[in-house]
Amino acid sequence: MKFLTALFFILFFISCSAEDQMAISAGGSDNKLVIQNNTDQEVFYFIVARNCAPLIDWIPTLSGPKLDGGKSTTINYEEIYNCSEELTATMNDEIIIYWWFRSYPETNKVEHLIIKLK
Repeated sequence: MKFLTALFFILFFISCSAEDQMAISAGGSDNKLVIQNNTDQEVFYFIVARNCAPLIDWIPTLSGPKLDGGKSTTINYEEIYNCSEELTATMNDEIIIYWWFRSYPETNKVEHLIIKLK
């Protein structure tokens, strides 16, 4: 029984560490957001302030912003739409970065990352 319990925890931690490897990572400072593609594939993305997410209607597309494998991009906070009075993201806002791969039409898989801008 101890062997099975130990085996379960080993397999659990291995699967968690594999899933923790995000396709993208992001961080913000000095009014700029940096997004890094941690894969070797093209990643398409859409960014919006978290307070707007339930209010907007959008669909993933393969003609929008994209990031080549292993590359990064920098986006000014002013370019991120926000539903507040300012209409653009500012420090301390939470944003959602949605991303998907070119295979989206077959997989219907869209991932997301939520970060707080600094």
